[in-house]
Amino acid sequence: NPYKIVQRKQDDFLGDTAKYKLIGGAQGGGKSHACRMEGFRTNMMLPRLKGLVMRRSRGEAIKNFVNPLLDETRVENPDGTSKPYLKWKSSQNKIVFPNGSTIDIGFCETADDVEKYRGLEYDWICIEELTQWDFDWWRKIMTALRTKNQRIRPFFFGSTNPGGVGHAWVKRLWINREYIENENPEDYGMTRCGIYDNPILMELDPDYLPSLLSLPDKERRARLEGDWDVFEGQYWTEWRRDIHVVKAFVPMNGVRRRIVCLDYGYSPHPSAVYWLAQLNNGAVIKYRELCETKLRYDQLAAKVAALTGEGEEITAVVADPSVASKESEDGNTFD
Repeated sequence: NPYKIVQRKQDDFLGDTAKYKLIGGAQGGGKSHACRMEGFRTNMMLPRLKGLVMRRSRGEAIKNFVNPLLDETRVENPDGTSKPYLKWKSSQNKIVFPNGSTIDIGFCETADDVEKYRGLEYDWICIEELTQWDFDWWRKIMTALRTKNQRIRPFFFGSTNPGGVGHAWVKRLWINREYIENENPEDYGMTRCGIYDNPILMELDPDYLPSLLSLPDKERRARLEGDWDVFEGQYWTEWRRDIHVVKAFVPMNGVRRRIVCLDYGYSPHPSAVYWLAQLNNGAVIKYRELCETKLRYDQLAAKVAALTGEGEEITAVVADPSVASKESEDGNTFD
């Protein structure tokens, strides 16, 4: 085994048996190394497995996965020299193992590139920096996660950091753990790690931590602290989950008015409904929410009414103006 040193968070990730598992959340946590470990050990366990590693560009995949993996798995000779253990076939974008297992190296720079992987079959798939990917791209790639080998259950793994075009959907599934129909919570596993979980890096590169500490506030919170609530365009930059989120309760005293606000969706985007209480001191508390797909207008209205408790007098219902022009699945308009 060329990976003789496995750090605690990397070990947690390797031990995660979820169908879709990620590692990361902040920079410097050793997540790329963990992904290489997972790909290598899986292909070593069984012969003739087929894995797929993807980045947004071929150059990124070669630099961050292929070259380090080939270097880390070299076999040392008695005379102090070394030789490759794995074979890299550049023209085929493929790594070949002695036992016949392979790793294809893929990339998707455009939506057209995604279509090339539909209909293929892989025992496992790895995508690094998942927040750089659109949800529809990931979902299409996952159709290739299938096998005829009864000795392995196909699985996905990858690395991620806050930010990027995929920030919202990655956060929903792996950080907030908010699921819709046909999404099984047990399928998703997340190993949170950062530079403080990687003492080897801090020892080898003592300047890396100070460089993260010197970043501007929002960027530091995302890259060093792994704060998923920081994003470009955030209005309240001082917002903190540990300060501004409390255990759910229904405010009953000192309430000036209550407002229900909603936006209608059917599928794949859900309807979203929020109950707000404005207190006498002007503070506003969101104390209930409903997010659900495939509800007609009448079904949504019935759920809102059922969730609104006795004594909760609703002063106003506010909806996205475009709702007035939308039709629900049964052809009815919003009223």
